[in-house]
Amino acid sequence: MNLLEEDQTLKLMASFKPAEIEFLIYPKRDLKKLLKLTFFDLLLNQVLVLKKKYLQADKKAPVRELIIVETGKNFSSYQCNHDFEKLFTYRIDHDSYYFIISFLKEVYQDIPTEGSYRRMMRNSFSSLSLYKRSFWISLFNRTVHNKKGYNTRNLIKTKLEEIDNTILELIEKEPDKAIQIIEQLKGNIFLLENFNAEFFKNLKSKFTIESNFSSQDYFFC
Repeated sequence: MNLLEEDQTLKLMASFKPAEIEFLIYPKRDLKKLLKLTFFDLLLNQVLVLKKKYLQADKKAPVRELIIVETGKNFSSYQCNHDFEKLFTYRIDHDSYYFIISFLKEVYQDIPTEGSYRRMMRNSFSSLSLYKRSFWISLFNRTVHNKKGYNTRNLIKTKLEEIDNTILELIEKEPDKAIQIIEQLKGNIFLLENFNAEFFKNLKSKFTIESNFSSQDYFFC
């Protein structure tokens, strides 16, 4: 099957954020996983960036290397239309920075309950038409796909599995085709099971990869 010829599903995927797709496929997915996908997507889009900062308590103390979160070059122009993204963006501006652990802790603690976050995912503009709505579903905070939701879920899940099964071989044998697929995936690359340190290393060996964060290890933790 030609992944590039059948690109309608990739175009469909591009209309969703990675966390929306993960939630669509796995409605009971752990909250931290969904937050992680959103954070990585904001880094990839250079809305936020990670940088190293060196601190020393006094002249005799050892120098400590810390990772901080700052606004990226696309922060001001980024159209942040999703509440689950605003959890990250509203608390920071061009004149501030956060130590990464403190930043992520604040985001996590800002969510009243896991159920409220799942409601946020279902009610996002992109996903609104994919879930059933009723008084009882709302009362018990259930996630129930409608027909369009099931079809979209199955279509995207199949495409991700297909890419997962072929992308490593494509990087080795047809790198130009592989990079086209990766460019179409955008932030949804983080949904691939094969996206790990080895994948990134192979990719860097074939192409010049510009990284907007200080350590790609954060993508694989």
